[in-house]
Amino acid sequence: MPTVDVGNAQLVVSAFMLVGGAAQLNLGVGLMRWVPQAGRGTARLIWSSFLVMMPLSGVIGIVYALVTPRLAAISAGPGGPFVFGLVLFGLACAGWVVMVVHDFLLVALGQPWWAVWRNALFAVARIGLLVGLCGVLPLGEFGVVLSWAGPIVVWIAVGTVAIGVLAARVSARAKATGCRAGARWPRSSCPPRSRRPPSRCSTTRSRCW
Repeated sequence: MPTVDVGNAQLVVSAFMLVGGAAQLNLGVGLMRWVPQAGRGTARLIWSSFLVMMPLSGVIGIVYALVTPRLAAISAGPGGPFVFGLVLFGLACAGWVVMVVHDFLLVALGQPWWAVWRNALFAVARIGLLVGLCGVLPLGEFGVVLSWAGPIVVWIAVGTVAIGVLAARVSARAKATGCRAGARWPRSSCPPRSRRPPSRCSTTRSRCW
């Protein structure tokens, strides 16, 4: 693949990462703090955040591509319609904000290892698509863009469903046990967290119990 194709593809990837990272409005860090205390409002909090971040990221991405038409032209592929490039770039922006925030949410919902496996599968899928689209099929820069955008767009659906199921379970459990929003940990009726009491050290003896 010519180096100019690699550079053009990297231009698109860096652009949607920039837009997606900015459009999350640092809500990922906030959700890590708020979700464990949201109680029965967990699902509502998460969906409300998605409804802010995803459309915002998609709209900013489309405007960015309109201002910088080269991004849409590269995303559309050789001879592809400009509108297709706009839509693909907008979806990549919206998908990337989901990718970023999902890591925070999986940790907040008590499934941190899901984030590790998700990232590993994403890397494998992206490398496989890169080999297939650029090595087997001569798609060049368009193949590189698709190797990123394809898994991201798929994860918008799959990952959001997974997060939705986890959030619904937490909300249902909190509603059944009466855990209110803003409850402090540890609390026996709230969603799980370590309930081991803090160790206490004797002031006269060196051992703790």
